[in-house]
Parts: sequence; C-alpha cells; structure tokens
Amino acid sequence: MSIITDIDIKPVYNKECIFCFEDINTTNTNETTNNLKLNTSKIILKCNHNYHSVCFFRYIISKLINVDDYVFLKYKKFKCPLCQSGIKYWTLYKIIYNYIKLLKNDVKSRKRCINKKSLNKNCKKVEIFIKNILNKEIFLHEIYEYYKSKKEINKLKDEIQEILSMIYILQNITIC
Repeated sequence: MSIITDIDIKPVYNKECIFCFEDINTTNTNETTNNLKLNTSKIILKCNHNYHSVCFFRYIISKLINVDDYVFLKYKKFKCPLCQSGIKYWTLYKIIYNYIKLLKNDVKSRKRCINKKSLNKNCKKVEIFIKNILNKEIFLHEIYEYYKSKKEINKLKDEIQEILSMIYILQNITIC
C-alpha cells in the first residue's frame, strides 16, 4: 500500500479560459484584429488559474454597479471565478491598471493603422482624380479599393471609441 503525498500530486491548472473555452496559450483568438496582441494577453491569478485578459475584463465588468457618477464592485470580496479563492483589492487594481495600459497601446496601434490607411486612401483618391482629368480609364477595382479603405477606417474609428469607453470604465472603478 502506498501513500499519496503532496509531492506525488502534480497540479493541473486550467489550460482553457473558462469564459471563451479557448486555449489560454494560443497566440490567436477570435478577437485579434490587425495583428494586435491585446486579446492574446493572459492573466494568471495567485491561485494559478489563467484567463484571457479580455475575458477577465468582461467578468470584472459584470460585477460592477453604477451609483450616481461612480462605478463600484458589487461585492466586498472579489473571487477567482474558478476556485472562488479571494483576490486582494491591490491585485485587482494591478490587473485593471495593466489592462488599461494594454488598451492604451491598442488605441495607439489602431491610430497608426488609421493614419496609414488614410494616406493610402488619399493617394488612391488623387490617382482617380488625375486619371479622370487625363481621360484615362478608371477601373472598378480602384474605386472599390478606395471605398473599402474608407469603410475600414470607419471601422477602426468605431473600435477606438469602444476601447476608449472600456478605458473610461476601468479608470473610474471604485473598490470599497
């Protein structure tokens, strides 16, 4: 008869995010766009449970209430969603602060992408204008590319607004 000790037991922590059920260690998630790595970042709590930053952010948001101009956590104690072990408020603040930094970097990356796409769009517009003046043939795919880039720029602007809203919410969380 053998005795099982703590040394014999190898801890198995979640390899999948319990919110989206995707592998924590993959570099691609469904939400990654424009080669940005914001959504592939992960959070490892003191209890060694892992979550995607985006998923954990959504979990935090689900635990907020809005009173007047302040945003509060619903509960006095914040817990790991998997094992229910307590998370200290300082740890939660660090998670939120780091996520705000990631979001701000994401906004900068998207703004650079917008600038690049705007430059290309404007070049395409000038090219079409010059072809029109010179009575050169303007191909349908050129016009399509121009409007496609315009649509992509608007989409990026909308994403930036959404991210800025997330940053605003996170910066105004009060934990009491």
